[in-house]
Amino acid sequence: MKGLRLVLTALLLGAALAWPALAQPGAVGGLIETDQGRAIAVIAFTELVETLPVTYDESEEQVPLADIKSITRLDGDEVVLENIAGRKFKAIMPMSAISRGDMIAYRAVEPISGRVEPAAIDGAFVRRVSFTR
Repeated sequence: MKGLRLVLTALLLGAALAWPALAQPGAVGGLIETDQGRAIAVIAFTELVETLPVTYDESEEQVPLADIKSITRLDGDEVVLENIAGRKFKAIMPMSAISRGDMIAYRAVEPISGRVEPAAIDGAFVRRVSFTR
């Protein structure tokens, strides 16, 4: 019984110490859905831009990323943006525009080891990105 209590205490302490690394204040997590139907649970997107450069009604606009709930790619660079109020509108932008680099960078739990690992995916393979705040 004492051994089990010690193991449980160690697990709880480990989880408590690891939690700040998993969910940093202000971190934006979410879900990435690929063209192949794979869903990637994202603990935190890294290198996110503050504003999205989109073409809407034939004019260039800067949309604050904090106002966006999800982005769904329709065809090519045509996307549907859903804002946090639930309104949807079509725009043109590459999926990789949400990240500062050429790839969408994020941290996720590696399924085999269970460790949080940095990863990246080419926006061309992403069908949908949903953000949780």
